[in-house]
Amino acid sequence: MASQLNTLLDAARSYETTAVEDVRGRARDLTSACPTGVAA
Repeated sequence: MASQLNTLLDAARSYETTAVEDVRGRARDLTSACPTGVAA
């Protein structure tokens, strides 16, 4: 799941909008709350 989020975030990297920042924040929260081999 973390790799899918990273792929989406990489695709959205050129966009700087509130929605993208919200998704980035949620992804960081998710990966820090549930560390995996991929996320860690």
